[in-house]
Amino acid sequence: MKHFPSFLLGLSLLLILAGCGKKSDPTPTFSAKTVLLTAPKWRITAIVGTTTFAGQTTTIDGYAGLASCQKDNFLKYNTNLTAVYDEGALKCSSSTPQSKQATWSFNTAETQITVVDPSVPAGSVGNTITADLLQLTATTMQLKTTDTQTVSGYTIVSTATTTYAAF
Repeated sequence: MKHFPSFLLGLSLLLILAGCGKKSDPTPTFSAKTVLLTAPKWRITAIVGTTTFAGQTTTIDGYAGLASCQKDNFLKYNTNLTAVYDEGALKCSSSTPQSKQATWSFNTAETQITVVDPSVPAGSVGNTITADLLQLTATTMQLKTTDTQTVSGYTIVSTATTTYAAF
């Protein structure tokens, strides 16, 4: 019994020291859509544009109009809400930077994605783009942007549906 208090003291110190160990940071959790969006790099495989003006709708294949140096470009979304747009192996102009940074976010329902390009002045066309998320799987992403303008009393509605493949 004489050693029992020493035993309790030693056990208490051991428990205190074990409790003071370095705690690991909790692993962040991401929504299923964030995981699907940020896992791969994305390359455009199709662009379908439509314009409706004065009751007439015109549809074009925007992908066919891209130069080969644009078809190898890709996007990489990151979990820290940044995105990188990369020119790929073929650059259309040697003076164009290889890549540029942007930020991205989902709306609350994760049905829209907004991308902000800080290289374009705030308030200018192309600074902030919001697109409807039509499809997002491990291999395919499809986004739709819509622009509505009124010119001389006529409403012009333009949409672009862009399909991306993961690689």
